[in-house]
Amino acid sequence: MSLKGSLESFHFATILQLLCSESKTGVVQVQNGPYKIKIIFNQGSIIYAQEMGKKDRLSQLLIKNGIISSEQLKECLIKAREKKLPLGSHLVEKGFISRETLVRFVSIQVEEILYEPFLWEKGVFEYKSAGLDLNGMVAVNLNVMKIILEGSRRIDEMSILKKLIPNDKLIFKASAKGGQGSLNLNSNEWRMLSLNDGTRTVKEVVQKSGYDEFAVYRLINSLNASGLIEKLEDTPFEKKAEVTDRNDDYAGIIAMYNDILHVIRKNLEPVLGEKTFVFLEECKPTASTMQKKLLHNFDPQKSASYNIKNVIQYMQRFNDFEEGYKFLINSFNEFCLNLLNKLGGVLDKKMSHNLVIELKNVLMDSYKYQMGGAQSKKRVIKDIRTTVRNGLKIMS
Repeated sequence: MSLKGSLESFHFATILQLLCSESKTGVVQVQNGPYKIKIIFNQGSIIYAQEMGKKDRLSQLLIKNGIISSEQLKECLIKAREKKLPLGSHLVEKGFISRETLVRFVSIQVEEILYEPFLWEKGVFEYKSAGLDLNGMVAVNLNVMKIILEGSRRIDEMSILKKLIPNDKLIFKASAKGGQGSLNLNSNEWRMLSLNDGTRTVKEVVQKSGYDEFAVYRLINSLNASGLIEKLEDTPFEKKAEVTDRNDDYAGIIAMYNDILHVIRKNLEPVLGEKTFVFLEECKPTASTMQKKLLHNFDPQKSASYNIKNVIQYMQRFNDFEEGYKFLINSFNEFCLNLLNKLGGVLDKKMSHNLVIELKNVLMDSYKYQMGGAQSKKRVIKDIRTTVRNGLKIMS
């Protein structure tokens, strides 16, 4: 069995529940940007999870709970690499921890890893059935429904926490009131208090602390409620965050159109050869001076990153995202319609059929384009699908 899609279409809890109910054995990978998680199922039970793109969580758990020292960790990391052993196995071999302690903390580690995707607003997943080689693996046996219930609870709590922290570009600093009286804080709270020093964004605090986003948001909320820290007002990062989010939305839209136009160009080249570039240029919208400037440097023969950079640079003149969104979509839609309208007289029946299939495949893979929230993405895909569908009708 193979299954893949977007976390906007299939909620993470639904994926876990499906694999559990069908007693699947295999590996599911979920990804959000550079952050990847691999989850191993054995007959419907989760036995391990591994994350890539973050600091080693097991070593942090062991140090935080006083199980090993920083010196012991450094020594074991070096030796584990030399012997090509997992860190946990080497810690047991050296006698720093027992096998039972290792299993207990690996279980905690796996649970914490699994809770992360519940809070993702976007991402992709892929599951593949596979036989497992469990030799040398510190396997656990987690209750999937327990994970789902706790993950769902965290979603509810995070929605409350984000009222205080609506984006991770905010900065907190120690409050002047916080120095009054004695402080009775645990080690996690002290660490969070020191990190929120008026210079780091919430995102940077997450990266520096090694804690997951949920834990950081909870600790910041607790310290803020106690009057120990306060939000830095008028931070320059807030405006920067707004612009960055808007550009990410634009980039997702441009990337999708880039792939559509790349497919059209690829199917034209066997017929038109060197004249393909001229054909594409002639189909660019000409009624509006702004559209001409927007698409002037857009070239389907070049990379997506090249085109995204040039188009986004022009889009900076729009202060209102909705206005910019409509202009961007309408410009590319007109470009695509002009092309599809003229393709009927260039491609034969077989080539037209192949083009239709390739364009549909691009739209089916729409989960890979990262842009905005689920509603924003659905609207973009709907607009593009309508344009392509209308263009294909003209072709036929």
